[in-house]
Amino acid sequence: MHNEINNNPAALLDSLDDEAFMKFQALAERRAAEIRQRQKTSAIEEVSAKIKFFGLTLDDLPMLKVAADPKKAKSITTTVKYYEPNSASHWSGNGTPKKAFREADAFDKANPTATSKRMHQYLIPDDKAKDLSLRLKKNIRTVSGDVVKYAHLVAESSTYAQASTSA
Repeated sequence: MHNEINNNPAALLDSLDDEAFMKFQALAERRAAEIRQRQKTSAIEEVSAKIKFFGLTLDDLPMLKVAADPKKAKSITTTVKYYEPNSASHWSGNGTPKKAFREADAFDKANPTATSKRMHQYLIPDDKAKDLSLRLKKNIRTVSGDVVKYAHLVAESSTYAQASTSA
């Protein structure tokens, strides 16, 4: 019987009475919490070492930024997909659209047999995405589906500005 319990943990659990099982469960939960805490500490040390090694800052890790007011928090990863130049309105295609886009979207939904004509006119053309991304200070998704990242454009423009002033 003793050998069977060593090879089969379920047999050990089945052999315990209710009081002993409850004590075992409490001990197991405590040990599991200790293991999780050790793993968490190890992960924090590993991440800290990488942050120090690469010299990362909060600007490099936008997913760690916390908004001052959580109600006003915006998703950092959203990209602009639609742009209305007359009002300079932009919309990612998620959430509640602004008025110009609501009207176009309502028209498209009211005419399901027609191809999406109204919303299509607000899609951002590939050739204008770079300029628009810098102007809006946001990532842009173009008609072809490419994402033009604002952060890369800022880095490119600052590198270009440094190179042209030093020349």
